[in-house]
Order: sequence, then structure tokens, then C-alpha cells
Amino acid sequence: MSRKIIFSVLFLLLSFSAGFSKSYFVKSADVNINVLDNSLVGISEEVTFSFSGCYSVIYRDVPVPAESFVTGFEGFSDESFTPVVNDASDFYTYEFHFSQQQCDKDVTVLMIYNMSKVVDLYDDTSSFQFQFWGADWTNVNILSASINFPFNVSDYWVHNEVSGNSYSIDRNTFYYSAGNVPANHWVEVQVLFPRLSDSVFSDVHSGSYADEVKSQELYYQFLQVYNIILIVLFLTVPFILFYFMYNKYGKELIIDYSKTYERNPPDNMPPALVEAIINVTRDGMPDLKGFTATIFDLTRRKYLKITGDEKKVIIKILEKKWEADLKDFEVEVLDFLDKHAVNGGIDWDSLKHKLNRYDNAKDFWSRFNDFKKLVAKKFEKKDYFIDKGNNVFLIASVISLIVMVLLLLLSDLGNFALITPLLFFLPFFVFVKLLSKSGAAAYFILAFVGFQFLTFTAILTAFQLNPLSAFLVSVLIFLVLNTISPAILGKWTREGRLFELKWNNFKKFLNDYSLLNEYPPQSIIIWEQFLVYAVALGVADNVIKVMKLKVPDFNRTSNFGVLYYHPAFYSNLNSGFSAASTAASSRSGSGFGGGMGGFGGGHGGGGGGAR
Repeated sequence: MSRKIIFSVLFLLLSFSAGFSKSYFVKSADVNINVLDNSLVGISEEVTFSFSGCYSVIYRDVPVPAESFVTGFEGFSDESFTPVVNDASDFYTYEFHFSQQQCDKDVTVLMIYNMSKVVDLYDDTSSFQFQFWGADWTNVNILSASINFPFNVSDYWVHNEVSGNSYSIDRNTFYYSAGNVPANHWVEVQVLFPRLSDSVFSDVHSGSYADEVKSQELYYQFLQVYNIILIVLFLTVPFILFYFMYNKYGKELIIDYSKTYERNPPDNMPPALVEAIINVTRDGMPDLKGFTATIFDLTRRKYLKITGDEKKVIIKILEKKWEADLKDFEVEVLDFLDKHAVNGGIDWDSLKHKLNRYDNAKDFWSRFNDFKKLVAKKFEKKDYFIDKGNNVFLIASVISLIVMVLLLLLSDLGNFALITPLLFFLPFFVFVKLLSKSGAAAYFILAFVGFQFLTFTAILTAFQLNPLSAFLVSVLIFLVLNTISPAILGKWTREGRLFELKWNNFKKFLNDYSLLNEYPPQSIIIWEQFLVYAVALGVADNVIKVMKLKVPDFNRTSNFGVLYYHPAFYSNLNSGFSAASTAASSRSGSGFGGGMGGFGGGHGGGGGGAR
């Protein structure tokens, strides 16, 4: 019994997967249309489907506008089939129900029918506006069409052309051919020819029409050029504007400094403050490296002692009279450690485990934010960095997008309905910099909204690149450029540039194993100072490696002897605090183409398919 069940399940799964592996396309389509003297339109469509998988029905849906009707519909195929007809008020559907499933092969069907009320008669002309290939077809490899008229053609225009298509008029016959026509891409022709005398099967209108339609077509041609200009404009303006802003505001000052390395710390500034100023292009606040480096600096200055062996690490608090000698952000770090001390010591593994609990994680997150703000108050950002270009670019981006919306609406008022959803996304674009300062939850919101916006853009651009999709891509480009702009469009002051160059050169020295090994510090005190800054600058691994080789009895003589047994302890501190930050912030943040004018509106169109 169990074997039968297994085989049944496997059979169902195979059937299910086979059903979803089916696909088809139109290999070729040949459309021939004859406009008769009495305005009746005879249509012949020969369509070859290429099947991958099995299909049993081919169908053709013909739109039937008011007062029009389809007559004499006949279908032909080399395969045996039963015709099924559904003559609804607005659609005429003809189906080929094959006697046997058509599997992995090409199947050709021929459809012949007549349509009335397709030709419009005016006082000065006859007009034939017809979609000889509708919007409801799948992609077609080769499309050809010919339309015969009872008189020589006066004027003609093709709407919604396919890239690379060709068309011509030979007296009274219109010819069209195209390759690789995308799915859902309609093609329409508007033809003027001398007025027919027999109006039995036509729509008769009073007044002249030729001059009116010529004006419409001239506007349509202008609109095509205008839309191409919009596409180019929308896709290039963000980069041109960004480049202009960079040249005006973002180029760094040239200063008289040519060193390749700094072999000593440029000054005795606290490590958290160094890291905050280095990060001034982001938000001017230290991150967890600055917090960890402060613990190491307090250890170097003997306010703390870190001891341990192969099994565990203990952080001891040596001095509790802090306020007089320490900066307020250093006191914040000691207060945090003191809260978790037992008999003056903190077992790091125990503390790391405690920080996984939400209440402790929230407390750390609060203290860490206070720590960052206290550090940021120790310097004036404007003394080191000028972010005018960044702010000007944000304003210019918003103004550019407003102008783009107006230009887009001029191209087609129908775009208004599609632009409306942007009202949800644009506020996040405007406040991107405020969000970036609000922690992990804000980044999550920004990423979520960005993903939704990207999906919205992808749906539009999947069909064809038009001004609306180009506008949406432009919004995304502006969003990305505004996210990266602080580091590019802002620039260091003369003092800030010298600070940044010196500290980055010192960082290069600390991270260069051969140089540090060749020119090591001459005392354990200087080694420890180097290590503190290396933690803040994110290059401590190399310093610890050389320190273990160059400092005799490193595990006994250094305040950081614990690194002899636990060389990754500093990164372990970072990861522990990072996990606490994530736990606190994630829980606290858990609450939460239109067509062109009057074109594409003629007779014909529709589509067909298989199932």
C-alpha cells in the first residue's frame, strides 16, 4: 500500500511539474485584409503556434466595438478539430478544440472572417484605423501584413511601431513586416483614401476629417520625439547633476602634505573621537569600534584590567572615582560595565549571554546611543567637513523630480494614475538621510520600501522603456546617489583633510605587517597605545600579531595580556555588542503606460492563444 501511495504522489508531482513547464509562442503570423467597395472588411489570419508541452485548444478573441459585427468566421487547420464559438456583445471568440492534444510541435491555423463598421466615411475622405496585430497576443517571431484598398492611398501612418519594422505603400496596398514582436505589443495603421460611395457597411460622419487627422498625426510624431527626449533626459540628468555638484562642491582641497605613512599617532585624541571624525562623512558619530576602543583605552590607562586564561576573560574595574579625570562618554562606558559587575569584575561570557535578553540589550542600546551623542558633542562637524554639496544635491534632486513629473504629465495625462503610487514612496526618498541616522529599524523600512518601489519599476520596464519607466528608474538613481552623496559631494576642510590623511596613513602603517615589524614601538606603553587606535581603526589583528612576536612576556607584562590567549577578544567584544544592538533595535522596530492620446483606439486588435 505504501509503495502505491509513493508512486501516486510521484505521478502527481510529475504531472504538476509538467503542467507548469508548458509554453508557447507564435512562430509566424500572416495577416491579409481587403477593404471592399461597400466598406466591408475581409480579414485572413494565418498563425503558426510553436508548442512546448501539450495543448488542446487554440482560440482567437476579436474585439467588436459598438455597432460593429463579425460575420462569416471560418477556421481551418491540418489537425482535426471541433469549432466552438462565443459571440458576445463586445468580443467574438472562435476556438479550435483539437481531437488530440498537440504536443511539442508547430500547429498552423487559418481564420477568415468579415467585419463591418470598420471604415469611417467623412465628407472629404475615408478613414481606416485598424490594429492588424492586437495587444493580447504572445510574442511572435515573424509578423507580416498586407491591406488592400479600393483606391490609391492618400496618406497613412503607423502607430506603436516595432523596433526594426518596415512598411510601405504600393498605390492601393499597404505592406508591413516585423521580427521579434514582444508580447502584448499592438501595431495599428491609420489610412486615408478617397471617399467610398457605398456606405452600407461603414460609419458615416458629417464634416471634414483629413486636416484634423493630419494634425493629430503631426502631434503624435512630435510626441514620439518628445518621449525619446524625456527618456534620455530622465536617465542622464541624475548623473549630470551629480557630476556638476561634485565639481562645484565635492573636490577635495589640495594641501601641503606628502607623507605615505605616519609611524606614530598624529595626536593623543581619544580613540572614539578619532573614529567619529573619520566617520563625519556618514553621521559624525562613533560606531561599536569606538565603544570597544574606549574599553581598551580605559584598560591602558588602568581604570580597567582585563585578565584571563584559555577558558575565560574577566574585566575588572580598578578605580571608581571617575568624574574628575574622565570625559563624560568614558564615564558612560564605565557606568555600563559597573552595572553588570559582580564583586568588581565582569565575566565576559556571562555578560555576552545576558545581553541577548531584550531588557539588557535595550539598556545597552540606550547607553550606546548616549555614548555616541556625547562623543559627537566633543567636536564641531563644520570644523572638519563641509556638506553643502550634499544638501544642495538633495534639494536639486527633489526639484528635478517635480519638473520630471510635470514633463511626464505633458506627454500623457494618463500617466497621472500610475504616478499616484509614488506619493507613498517619495517621502522616504526625501527623508533618506534622516532615516539613515535612526538605526537598524529605519534601514529595514528603507530597504522594504525600496524593494517595493523597485518591484513597481520592474513591472513597468519589463514591457518596454517609456518615459514613465525611465522616470521611475531616475527616481531610483537619485535615491542611490543621495545615499552615497555625503562622502562624495561633501569635502573636508583644510584642518579636516589633514586630520583624515594623517590618521589614514597611520592606519596604513598599523596594517602593514612588514613596516610594523621593521619599525616597532620601543616600549610596551607605546605598543598599547598603538593597539587602542588599531581597535578604533579596525586593524587590530595585524598589531596583535606583531606585538606577540616583538614584546617579550607579552602575556605577563601588558595590560592586554589576555590577547595572548584570546587574540580575537576585541572582535568578540564588537560582535557581542553588535548582537545586543540588533536585538534591541529589531524588537523596538517590529511594529510596523498609458496609451497615446487618441491612438490605439481603432478597430481590430484583440489576440489569441492556446491552452
